Amino acid sequence: MLFFFAKMTRRPCSSSQLITHNPQLEALHLPSSEMKTKHDVLFAYGTLMQGFTNSYARMLHQHSRFLGRGHFPGRLYSRGAYPVAVYNVHSAEFVYGELFALSNPEILAALDQYEGIGPESEKHTPEYQRIRIVAFMDDGSPVLCWAYVNNADVEGLPHLPSGDYRDYA
Repeated sequence: MLFFFAKMTRRPCSSSQLITHNPQLEALHLPSSEMKTKHDVLFAYGTLMQGFTNSYARMLHQHSRFLGRGHFPGRLYSRGAYPVAVYNVHSAEFVYGELFALSNPEILAALDQYEGIGPESEKHTPEYQRIRIVAFMDDGSPVLCWAYVNNADVEGLPHLPSGDYRDYA
């Protein structure tokens, strides 16, 4: 079966242009061998992106290779000092961020701590969960990657409609 990928616009569509069928999302059915990933890849959409200077962002940038900007289907919300993303393959909105090829997959354990998941989180429901998703590079090519996505209620949180945390940070 062949899949074709249409480029997606950087900003969400107007309601009259809502996407009812998105051929890019069919990439979810591609075998992983056909996706751009030979290393663990992380999708960062918040305070782990380039330009942020917290210690975990610096660690990520020192132990990874920047692949470029990309996006995934979903919605972005604000928790004040940082964003949370809801991944939804059926969303007409997108979350924009950066992809990093990790030089050492063990860095994920340290980032899990930063994101509040791991052994300590058994005492409470963590705000995030780390899942494998298909994100898309700006050129439309699919990438199988890790992302920290929302694991808590977003009701009442401010929606960030551009999907790009840099517009609000």
